[in-house]
Amino acid sequence: RYSEATLIKELESKGIGRPSTYSAIVNTIIERKYVKIQEKRIFPTDLGLTVNNFLTINFDSLFNVTFTAQMEDRLDRIEEGNSDWVNLLKEYYETIKNLIEKIDMKKEKKELTETTGIKCDKCGKEMIVKWSKTGKFLACSGYPECTNTKEISHDEEGEIVAKEAEALEEKCPKCQSNLIIKNGRFGKFIACSNYPKCKFTKPFTLGIKCPECGKGEFVEKRSKKGRVFYGCSNYPECKFITNFRPVDLSCPNCNNYYVEEHFQKDKTTFLKCPKCGTILNK
Repeated sequence: RYSEATLIKELESKGIGRPSTYSAIVNTIIERKYVKIQEKRIFPTDLGLTVNNFLTINFDSLFNVTFTAQMEDRLDRIEEGNSDWVNLLKEYYETIKNLIEKIDMKKEKKELTETTGIKCDKCGKEMIVKWSKTGKFLACSGYPECTNTKEISHDEEGEIVAKEAEALEEKCPKCQSNLIIKNGRFGKFIACSNYPKCKFTKPFTLGIKCPECGKGEFVEKRSKKGRVFYGCSNYPECKFITNFRPVDLSCPNCNNYYVEEHFQKDKTTFLKCPKCGTILNK
C-alpha cells in the first residue's frame, strides 16, 4: 500500500501534477472519502472503488497516466508561448462532451443499486443499497411513497444488515415518540423516530458548555468537504468553533472545565488545555 509520501513519489515519477498540487491531490481523495488512512497507509473505500471503476470504464481515454502526463506537457507549452490555449480547451471540451453523451445515467445508477432481502420496518418493502456523497446507505425500494432510510452495518459473516439508530430516553416534544441519534451530511443530530410524520430535530451536543457564550453546548459538525469541527449549539447567535474535540475533563493546572484532543504527526493523541496550554497524557 502507498503511504502519502510514496504516492507523491509515484505521481512525480510518472510526470503527473506539480509539487504545488501534490498535497491538494492527496487531501482531495481523503476529504471525498475515496480513501482512508490506516497505520500511515492508504486504503480505498467502497466509494473510492466504485468511483474509480465508473471513471476508468467510461472515461478511459482521460483517466490514465499517459493522458495526464501529456496534458501537463501541453500546459507547459502554453505557458512558454509555444501553443494556443483556445485550441487545447476546444479539443478537450469536445472529448469530454462526446464521452458524457455516450453514458446512460439511469442504467449506471440501476447497476449501482443492490438488493438486500431486508424488509422495510415501515412499509414492508425491500430495502436496497444506494449511494450518497458520504457512501452507502439503505433506502426503501418504495420511494418516494416511503422515505425510510438506515445506515449500513455488517454482521460477523460480512452480510449487509441495517444499523439501528441509537435510541435516547428522551421523548420527542412534538409527538412523544422516541428520539434517536442520526448521522447527517454535517454530523450527528437528534431526530424523532417517527420521521417523516414528525420532523423534529435538534443538535447532538457533547454536554460541554460553550466557553464564549456560556449558553450553548459543543456540537460536532462536518464541513462541506467532510472535515470535522466543533461549534456552539447556539449558532448563529454564537459563532465559536474549534478544530479540536472538547473532552469533559478539568485541567489540573488552571481548573478550566474542559480540555481538547490534539493529534501528533504519528496520529497518536494527547490532551491539551485551551486556556493555559497544559498538556496531559492520554
